[in-house]
Amino acid sequence: MKKMVLVFVLVVLCLVTISIFLSRRSNEVAPVRLPEVSQINLYHYLSGSLQGGVAAMIETVNRRQKNFHVAAQALDHEAFKSMIHKTLAGSNPPELFSYWAGAKTQELVDQGKLEPLDDIWREASLDNKFSPVVINSASTYNGRKYLLPIGQHVAVFFYNSKVFAKAGLRPPANWAELVEAAEKLKQQGVTPFALGARERWPAQYWFDYLLLRTAGPEYRERLMQGTASYADPQVKKVFGMWADFLQKGHFNDNANDLDWAEAAQLVC
Repeated sequence: MKKMVLVFVLVVLCLVTISIFLSRRSNEVAPVRLPEVSQINLYHYLSGSLQGGVAAMIETVNRRQKNFHVAAQALDHEAFKSMIHKTLAGSNPPELFSYWAGAKTQELVDQGKLEPLDDIWREASLDNKFSPVVINSASTYNGRKYLLPIGQHVAVFFYNSKVFAKAGLRPPANWAELVEAAEKLKQQGVTPFALGARERWPAQYWFDYLLLRTAGPEYRERLMQGTASYADPQVKKVFGMWADFLQKGHFNDNANDLDWAEAAQLVC
């Protein structure tokens, strides 16, 4: 462990539903069925430290049925963001792909890039598989189902218990205690927070996390829809809180050089 001990690492700072979509291959509006082909192509960004159980899930599907074969292609998280738009604009998009719930999905729905999954959803009785909150907030757009959730992440902090014990600290129970703990650690030469922002999303979620907990989900929804402004007091407050941590040196200096997994190792 380097002399600089980083105590906290932000795992994921907002609820994010990783989703599977059926891409649209024509402008025809009709009940959706999986295409009658021997191979179904799945593009996803769940590679590296984000892989989880996706490979095992696909292997199980291919083993249990012989009507089709799912051919999965895992791409780098950041490369996927630009690649999928180019692929969907082409003549041969994948049948399935992973994506993010919320405004990103709404954009694809509005562009006519996705087929609704209502028929498949009913046949599989998926209303019984997911909570109404998940279905309404993450799967449904314009009254139709477009997204099948395959995972959910929660926002947590990991901390180094040995460093806390040495500093005489207990795990903070609220924001004020977190700020106080960070100040004490910094005074003792310890960098309080580990951040790996090379892929950008961990830094973005700091903003998202703070906004949700200060302005609330309804305001955040308006901001994402463009009916609220980034010049609003709610947003300025969040950037002020974030800037305070940055100016005080509460994050590692090389944050933009590290990915999430590398930052997590700094806490150990």
